[in-house]
Amino acid sequence: MESLQGMFLVATNGMRDPRFKQSVILICNHNEQGALGLVLTKVYEELSFIEILHSLNLGFSGHEEPDVYQGGPVSLDAPFIIHTAGYSDQSFVSTQISADIFMGNNLDLFPYLAEHNDPQEVRFFLGYSGWGPGQLDQELGLDGWLVLPASAQDIFSRSPELLWQYVTKKHGIDITLFNDISGKA
Repeated sequence: MESLQGMFLVATNGMRDPRFKQSVILICNHNEQGALGLVLTKVYEELSFIEILHSLNLGFSGHEEPDVYQGGPVSLDAPFIIHTAGYSDQSFVSTQISADIFMGNNLDLFPYLAEHNDPQEVRFFLGYSGWGPGQLDQELGLDGWLVLPASAQDIFSRSPELLWQYVTKKHGIDITLFNDISGKA
């Protein structure tokens, strides 16, 4: 099995699960026990980062309130961040996903995010997308996903609603021409 950690999963029009329609997912971990990814294209409209901080009795003194992304349908209250190499601190532990992308996933990151946030360097998520052993490999055989290289520049310099088409066009693919699940173009 080849690990897809640090890669994008891009939903095609053949994606059968409506929760992932026009999604781009960063695969943060992929091994024989399964896979974990974060959806980069779904922002919570009804939930603000400041509300989350207030529920934890934390104030907000950052420059710009970050969006809260829905990382996926699993454990919707589990916090995650992805960030660039330059965005780190000793107050929270991050795991390196690729050369230029890191992930943190504990409550210690909230006080840091309350004071330091830069939309060009960090994304905040609740929940994740998960696959059991062999499940992702099986899904890849059903033509619902494209696997493409991920980069911090793509993640942090693009708005979520444009990422799906941008990433595919960057690699010479017009995603709008992919077949839907009925096989029609």
